[in-house]
Amino acid sequence: MIDKSGLAVWIDDAAALTEEGWSGSADAWAALVGARDAARAVADDKGATQDEVDAAADLLAGAIDADTVKPEATLAAPTTAGPFSSLDLQVDATDDRGLSQIVANVYKGDTLIASTQSEIADGALSGSHAANVPLPDGAYTLRYNAHDVGGNVSATGTFEFTIDATAPTATVKEGSEFTVATGQTYDRVSFKLHDAGKIDKVELNGVVKDLSNNNWSDINFVAPGVFGAVQGANTLIVYDVAGNTQTVTFTLN
Repeated sequence: MIDKSGLAVWIDDAAALTEEGWSGSADAWAALVGARDAARAVADDKGATQDEVDAAADLLAGAIDADTVKPEATLAAPTTAGPFSSLDLQVDATDDRGLSQIVANVYKGDTLIASTQSEIADGALSGSHAANVPLPDGAYTLRYNAHDVGGNVSATGTFEFTIDATAPTATVKEGSEFTVATGQTYDRVSFKLHDAGKIDKVELNGVVKDLSNNNWSDINFVAPGVFGAVQGANTLIVYDVAGNTQTVTFTLN
């Protein structure tokens, strides 16, 4: 005698579900509807074998128990809007049944500029995706999400940031009140500093002088014993707030 009681229970459970109340993906709902209709056909088929009944019950049970929980994605880096010399990003994700992929894409306006992703091996419950993305100067938006093995996709997060990949400039200031040159060397020298993304600091022979984070700045009256300067060869490194540098070498008498 063919036992259809188990199949009937799963058909009743499926009948109680509605598309409006379904929390899974559209594909998962379509699979459930197909399994439900197939199960009803087997239940009504007086000639169905026990193997067919059991297979229909297993298929419907799997569809009802489909993974309907979306993964969660969190932006671990960057944590500030920059400016950065390049984008270093990290997206962490978790899922109750297993992740398949983490995606992070860079947009300028509505235009996709760069796409990065990591496949998550073996359906791990947690994972991370990290990437370094060189970009031209400008403002961008990072959009990121995670995918699980059931086809669910997390909410897409967004984060706006700025890239400044251009090194600052340092030019010798003219005028004897600022600079006294003797051929290719100097008794004293002053520099005008500029960066579109703001000057951060200078380092003169390893001595750091913090500046006020403005587009324009100065380092004036550099002579032996001032700001770490020495007689002979000197190395000045100018930093902008994005971490770009400009190196200037000069000789003091």
